[in-house]
Amino acid sequence: MKINKRECRKFADPGFKMNQNHGLLHAEKVKYIVRTAVKNIGRKRLLVLYIYLREQAAAGTFQPALTMFQSRTEYVTLCRREDGSTRWSAAAFCNLQRDYDFSRRCAFYMAGDEERVTKFCKKKGVKGFTSLYYLQSDISEKRQWERKLKKEKEIRERMKAVPALPRDIGNMIEREIAPHYFFYTYNRKRKDMEGFCSACKAEVPITGVKHNEKGVCPVCKAKVTFKSRGKRGMIIDQNTLQVLQRTSRNEVVVRFIKIYYQYGDEREPYKSIYENARTFLYWDDAGNISEECYYYSYGFRDRPTPWKPGKRPVINRWVYNFEADQTGFLYVKNLHKVLKESPWQYSQLKEFYLADREPLYAIQYLMRYNRYPMLEYLVKLHLYRLAESVAHDNHYYSSDSGFNPNGKNLKEVFGLDKSHLPLLKRVNPGLGQMKLIRAFLHANLELNEELLRWCGNYNISRAENVLVPLKHMTPYKLMKCRTAN
Repeated sequence: MKINKRECRKFADPGFKMNQNHGLLHAEKVKYIVRTAVKNIGRKRLLVLYIYLREQAAAGTFQPALTMFQSRTEYVTLCRREDGSTRWSAAAFCNLQRDYDFSRRCAFYMAGDEERVTKFCKKKGVKGFTSLYYLQSDISEKRQWERKLKKEKEIRERMKAVPALPRDIGNMIEREIAPHYFFYTYNRKRKDMEGFCSACKAEVPITGVKHNEKGVCPVCKAKVTFKSRGKRGMIIDQNTLQVLQRTSRNEVVVRFIKIYYQYGDEREPYKSIYENARTFLYWDDAGNISEECYYYSYGFRDRPTPWKPGKRPVINRWVYNFEADQTGFLYVKNLHKVLKESPWQYSQLKEFYLADREPLYAIQYLMRYNRYPMLEYLVKLHLYRLAESVAHDNHYYSSDSGFNPNGKNLKEVFGLDKSHLPLLKRVNPGLGQMKLIRAFLHANLELNEELLRWCGNYNISRAENVLVPLKHMTPYKLMKCRTAN
C-alpha cells in the first residue's frame, strides 16, 4: 500500500513549539532543526520528520519548511514554498535541498527525536541520520531493481517471438564460412610430406607446397591454406553470420551469429559459435520502417534476460571490435520465405550476396533499397559493382560519374541510352569506369570493352590518364605498355 498523500497533509504541521533559550536556535553552523514523530496515517505506520529552518524558528516562526513521511518501503516529502504553496518531492533526505550533504546541516531538537529515527529504521551499528540514509538507500536500490526487472521482463516477452535457428546452420558454417587448413611437416630431404586436412580430417601426403599458399586438398577438394607445422603459430579465425527470420506479419529479425575458431590443436580446434545481437525491423501499413536493436550482455547473472536494448557499447568506435561488428556472411536458404510480402520482397538481397559471397551488412542493403528502388534492377542486370556503390553510399563520393541512383529509368540512372546496356552488362563497371565511359562518349571515341575491363583491373578512373595516351597509340598498345611495366 502506498503512502496516502491526502491523509499526510493533515499531519504536515503538528504545531510544535520550541524553547527560545534552546542552544540549537542560536547555533550558526546548524541550518535545519529536525523533530520527529511516529504516527498511523492512512492505515500505515509512518515516521514523520518535521524539518524547520533554524533562522525562522529563532524568529518565533514554527512552521516546518519540509515534512518527510517515511515508511519501511517508501518515502515522500511535502515542501513549502516561500509564497505558502506546497509541492511533493520524491527525493531522499540527503537530497532535499541543494546544500552539499544536507544531513550535516541538520540537527535533532532532542535526543528522543534521534532515538525515534534509529528504532524505526532498524539498522545495526548506525543511528540517526545515518540509519535513515541506509534505509532510504535500500529502498532506492530496490526500486531501481524492480524497474530494471520490469523492463527486462518486457524484453524477455519480446524475444519469445524469435523462432529457433535453422537446423543446418552448423553444416553451413563448416562448409561455406569457416576457413580450412592443410597442416604439413616440412622435410627438405623428402619431396613427400605428411599432412592433415582440417576439412576432411584425412592424413594425406603432399608435395610441392609452400607455407601460407592457397590450394586444394587432394582428397576432399576443399579450398585450403597450407600451413607448415614448424612455422605456424596460433591460428584464430573470426567471422559473423547474419540470419533473417520472420517474427510476425509486419516484422523481421536479423540475428548475428559470431563464429570463433582457434587452432591450437590442429585436430581438435577450439570452436565457439554464439548469437550476440538482434535487430528487429518493423513496418506499418504506410510503409514506415522502425529499427529496434538488442545486444547480448555476458554478465547478466540472475537477471530475467541477458538481452539489453541498443547497440553494443565500445570503448573506441574507431578501433575494430569483433563483438560489435555486424558485417558478415548471409544465410540465404530462407530469404525468399522471410522477405515475402515485406517491403523487401523484390530487393534482390539473395542474388546480390550470391554474386560474390563476400561479407556485407544486410540491414544497410535493405534500408538503401527502400530509398533507391533502382537497386533491384541493378542486381537483375548483373551490374553488381554499381549496386554495391548504392548499397554502401559510395556514389556520394563520385558525383561526376554520371550515375544517378534516384533515377526512374535507364537514361536517368546511367546517363546512357539503351544501346549501351549490353556493354554495361558484360563489363559490370564500377563508378570509376562509368566516368571513363562518359568521357569516351564525350570525346566521340568508340567504347572498347577490353580497355574498360583493363581500366577496372588497374583502378584507372581519371579520363586524362587514358584519353591523352590514346591520341598517340592504340588501346591495345596502351594496355600492353602498362602490363609490361
